[in-house]
Amino acid sequence: MGRPAAIWTYCRHLGQVVPVVGGQLLTCGPATPSQAGRIRVLVTVAGDDPQGQRATETRQAVGGVSGVEVVDAVTNADRALHVVIQEQTLGKRTIGYTASYVTATPCVDESGGKKTDTEIKGQLGTYTQPKGSDLARDLAGMLDKDLRSAQTP
Repeated sequence: MGRPAAIWTYCRHLGQVVPVVGGQLLTCGPATPSQAGRIRVLVTVAGDDPQGQRATETRQAVGGVSGVEVVDAVTNADRALHVVIQEQTLGKRTIGYTASYVTATPCVDESGGKKTDTEIKGQLGTYTQPKGSDLARDLAGMLDKDLRSAQTP
């Protein structure tokens, strides 16, 4: 009692069943299926990255994960990885980086006669590393584990 009743709605394309309140219709994943054995991932990076170096390293590391293709638009993505980078400094010297991240499944909410982009949140966490390239490698490893766990029933 006290909790709204959830309606189980089938998310087309990815075959995910998700609890949705109020009878929303969610369509998850891209309009066109990816190649068999491939997962298209949208990577967004924000925060302390003025030169874009951490974003480039993260996209390259994620693109190096077996079976992953990095895409540049949410409409083409099966999964998303959103990262916020914070530079760790001592005085004026950079001593490392911290990344907060969340994985998500891109969806479209088609309730009320309007289409609105939304997401089903996945894994949330942080990593801290003294080198940016190591941070990117750690994020790619986490995403690989996240994708593998999503594929096992």
